[in-house]
This record gives sequence, C-alpha cells and structure tokens, in this order.
Amino acid sequence: MMKKVCYFLMAFLCLFAFYGIVGADEQTDEKVVKFDDLQNVKCGSSVKSKDLQAASNVKVAYEPLEYDPKDGTNRLFYYVDITVYNIPDEVYVEVYNSKSRQTYTIDSSVTNDDRAIRLRQKDTSEIVNYTFTIKARTKECYGETLRTIKLSVPKYNAFSQRALCADIPEYYMCKTFVSYDIDSAKFLSSVTSYKEELEKEGKAQVEEGKTSMAAATAKVVSKNKGLIIGIVLVAAIVATVLIIKRKRSVL
Repeated sequence: MMKKVCYFLMAFLCLFAFYGIVGADEQTDEKVVKFDDLQNVKCGSSVKSKDLQAASNVKVAYEPLEYDPKDGTNRLFYYVDITVYNIPDEVYVEVYNSKSRQTYTIDSSVTNDDRAIRLRQKDTSEIVNYTFTIKARTKECYGETLRTIKLSVPKYNAFSQRALCADIPEYYMCKTFVSYDIDSAKFLSSVTSYKEELEKEGKAQVEEGKTSMAAATAKVVSKNKGLIIGIVLVAAIVATVLIIKRKRSVL
C-alpha cells in the first residue's frame, strides 16, 4: 500500500513539474511579445517629432555649370551640381536617380564642414528626376521615412548655341539649360515667330516715339504760345531794322 502511495506522489510531482515548465515557457513567450511591442512604442510621437524637426532642415538645390578646357577648340562642357544642405546626424538620405535607376545613401559622415554634400551630374543629355528620401538615423526610429524631396534637373539645350539665338539669349528656347524637350522644327518655328514679333514691337515703339515727340512739341507750343509769338515778333522787328540799316549804308 505504501508503495502505491509513493508511486502516486512521484507521478503527481512529475506532472506538476511538467506543467510548471510549460507555464514558464508560456510566460517567457509573453514577455518576448511585450518587449517587441515596447521596441515599436519607442518611436513614439515625441521621439519622432525631434527627427522630423531635424529632417525639415534638409534642403536640395542644383546649379548648371560650364567648363572650358582651354584646349583651343572653343568647346564648352556642361554639367550640373546638385547640393544637399544641412544633413544632421539624426537622419540619412536615400538618393534615387531616374537616369541610372540606382539608389545610394548619404549621411552626415560624408558631408563637409557645412554639413552639405555635392553630387555632380556629368551627363546632361536628358532631364533627370531625383528623389531624396530622408529617413531617421536614431536608434529608436531608425529607417522611418520622415520626408521626401523631389528635384527635376534640366538638360543642356544644344539649340542655344545656334546663330538664331545669338541676339535673343533671354528667349526660353535659347536658354542653355531647359526643362522641356525641343526638336528642330519647333525650335525654328518658335524662334522665327519670336523675332518677327520683336521686330513689330520695335517698329511700333519707333512710331509711338515719333508720335509722342510730336505731341510733346505741340503741347509745349500750345502752353507757351504767347511767349513764342512774342519771340517771333521781336525777331521780325530786329530783322527788319537790320535790313533797313543795310540799305541805308549801301546808299
């Protein structure tokens, strides 16, 4: 009888130990879930707002430039510099180029003393669209997208070097860099029309100037009519006196 009681107690203890282990595993899993949730909660509004503030300072701009190799050929080379300004330590920037279709990353570790980095685009044969995705670099929000900046970089306009553009560099189709496509037929038609319009405006301005001058003269005459008449009379009297004196001296 005592043996049966001992076997029963041992079986009960084993069963209790087994459920204790299972219960401990379940509690451990529950703690892991809560820890993961806590990791997600860390990038809360207060933390993210600081990252957003840092990201708001990032600016992007481009500058078209020309290079003269001074090799006697009088040929200029054109390129564009894209500058990303104010990159703080709290963010990194993913740069996507629509021409190369590649994405690369920049951050404050590669910037100059002004926290800026210059990207040079040497191929200016077509318009290139850039996307700058600014993401959090902080431990709590790493990888979170904070802001996106899109930039369209113009292309070099070969038509700007044609003789037709020599005297109208201000015309939009004669700009060195343009953000639209131009073909020969459209260029010739548009520039010719523009020059004809300028010629008409020039003639109109000349005619308007002549009219204005005549009107101004008439206005002056009308306003000083009495004075002018007086001057004419005095001049006539003086002339008459001089003629009379001359005739007497001849006699």
